[in-house]
Amino acid sequence: MKKKGACILCSLLLAVSLAACGGTARESTEEKSGLSPESTGEIQANTAGSAEASEAAEKSEQGIADIVSDLSADGEMSQASLAGGDSFEGRDDIAYVLIYNPDLWDQANTDSYGYDMNSTLSTGDLGSQIDITAKRAGGLEEESPFAFIAQPGFGALPEGADMNAESGRAGGMQPVYEEGDTHDFYIGAETRSLETMECLYAGEYCYIWALDGSITEEQAQRYGDEFDTVIYPADVETFGTARFTDEGGKVNILYYDMEEPEGVLGFFIPNDLFASDEISEEQAAAAGLNTDHAIINVNSLVCLDEYEDVVFSTQAHEFQHLICRTDMFEGYYNSNGETIGMADTWINEAMSGYIEEKLYPGVKDMERHYESFAGSDMIRYGQSMYNFANGYGDIGVYGSVFLFSQYLEEKAGDDVFHNFHDYYRSGDNTDLSTAAALYGSMPAGLIKEIDNNYAYPAELTFANKDQEWVSKMVLDFYMSLLTLDPEDPEAYEKVDAQTLLYDQYNPADIQGGGRVIAATADGTFSIPEDADYGLIYIGLDSNFKPVTGICYK
Repeated sequence: MKKKGACILCSLLLAVSLAACGGTARESTEEKSGLSPESTGEIQANTAGSAEASEAAEKSEQGIADIVSDLSADGEMSQASLAGGDSFEGRDDIAYVLIYNPDLWDQANTDSYGYDMNSTLSTGDLGSQIDITAKRAGGLEEESPFAFIAQPGFGALPEGADMNAESGRAGGMQPVYEEGDTHDFYIGAETRSLETMECLYAGEYCYIWALDGSITEEQAQRYGDEFDTVIYPADVETFGTARFTDEGGKVNILYYDMEEPEGVLGFFIPNDLFASDEISEEQAAAAGLNTDHAIINVNSLVCLDEYEDVVFSTQAHEFQHLICRTDMFEGYYNSNGETIGMADTWINEAMSGYIEEKLYPGVKDMERHYESFAGSDMIRYGQSMYNFANGYGDIGVYGSVFLFSQYLEEKAGDDVFHNFHDYYRSGDNTDLSTAAALYGSMPAGLIKEIDNNYAYPAELTFANKDQEWVSKMVLDFYMSLLTLDPEDPEAYEKVDAQTLLYDQYNPADIQGGGRVIAATADGTFSIPEDADYGLIYIGLDSNFKPVTGICYK
């Protein structure tokens, strides 16, 4: 939901250096990854055209100790001090250190009082060993005309609602309308009211509805034609079909002046997707819910010519949310009512952001998502990418997940998003989760590559291999943002790694899936004695390239 308002780390380095870093290296990658011995036996080098990487790949059958010895002898990188147990001891070439909490942050993991029960870990007192005056973002050069609020997750079923597996997607239930027809819809993002709206456009895939002439017929024709010819085909191809749109059903796009929340661009109500045989008229009225229609809402107050791409992208953005909500119904039906699931907000928003920029290049610049990411104190101080909290105008997490969507496309291909939706819809997994769906959507080669590149210490444990792999993938994403490579997404060029630096002497509290990057004062670093166990550390040079492997207290 949107609101108006204000390199890959070299695989050889990580694969070999962890075994020599402080902490105990994992004895068997196969045991944790679930991969066959054949899939874990090779070390893949990602540095294109690198003679050293090619030579290392040829030596992949050697023992790790032999490779480390060879590298040291060649003078490329000394691993002697790493083998002693303290990976930072004796080094003076560490310009920056990345500190990462590998746990997964669960948006549902709160107690009855709303207290966050996720594993937030403290860096301890970083003290004078870090430089808090290093170059970083000094705020946005120009304020964005937009701000954003997150699309809510699934939440509780409305009282009295009961999904009916017999009704399927109820594609034939939706009435057929013509231009000039009227219909009563519940509208409003916060306060819901039943209002009579007029159909100004009846197209192939959508109806455009307006309240009290909030948009003109000419605008309705442009918005409807754009949805029919560009947005609908692209969203369906990229993500999948939406509920109530089969058998001739169409998406209803409601345009009206939205005064609350202030400046909202558009939104989608997840519980608007129930069929009339799943919730009674009285129950729907009590909750202010529409039935038997696929509906998204757009604020007519921002329908200005200079923002037309933003209006278009809002339609694409909210339609993805509707498709994502459909996943929950599809999974329920396909499993005969045994499973209900929906993607976490962070990946849901990442996919909506992805389709915006795919269809309307430059809209993320217009919305200042790059600048908001670089200027975010919440991100800089350890907010997890999984945690979609926004505070005091800090919307950096939107930029973070959008950049992650670019990473996913680059690494896994543009069919990864459709695979993700299909995983939820298959109904053959009784433990639906974002981590499981991400892991189940990835090419086998990428799974093997990341497992080979990032060998976690044995002390780090996860509920399952899905969660561990996603933790590694997010670390890989963070590293790729720092070490810009020619093969990386163009969007990465908008991010200057130095704008992300930690700027406090006080300890940082890092949420699961979050990280901080600190500049060292003199090229050395020691893990503070009062740091929480569970954090992992990587030393970086002045170009943000790794000079250590994964280090652990």
